[in-house]
Amino acid sequence: DEKLFQESRRIVGAEVQHISFDEFLPAVLGESVAQIFGLKLASSGYYRGYDPAENSDISNVFAAAAFRFGHSMVPRSFHRYDKNHRLLLNDTPLHSEFFNPTELFKPGGVDRLILGLVNQAAQSVDEHMTSEVTNRLFQPQGRDFGLDLMALNVQRARDHGI
Repeated sequence: DEKLFQESRRIVGAEVQHISFDEFLPAVLGESVAQIFGLKLASSGYYRGYDPAENSDISNVFAAAAFRFGHSMVPRSFHRYDKNHRLLLNDTPLHSEFFNPTELFKPGGVDRLILGLVNQAAQSVDEHMTSEVTNRLFQPQGRDFGLDLMALNVQRARDHGI
């Protein structure tokens, strides 16, 4: 049903915006910078300043290069938590998760992963990336190495003329 789809789409969009503006941007930019640029959510009520003529594009430079800063936040492994938010002892290295959904098909597997993602802190935004993404990205089963995300980022920037 089209109406149900459109309403669901609006709700999901609102949730993504709330997470982005209330949690992610202040964590990345800092509370004061988010406040200075009007990126903080109102404590009550609704935003009524929507301007359809406002250009919401991002630059090619930002998308191809600067926005890659988040790659330093990727953890070395995934933690799993039980339904009581207790850490389970089966930390799984990131490289072994790529294209390997077997853990998710086990009873409670998706719940344990999502609870782990909710409970596990992201890494700091800095110049360092875990070797899980610089040496073992998309590592095929039985191979000793995978791709290098930092090298892919540099190549992407070159492809975009940056």
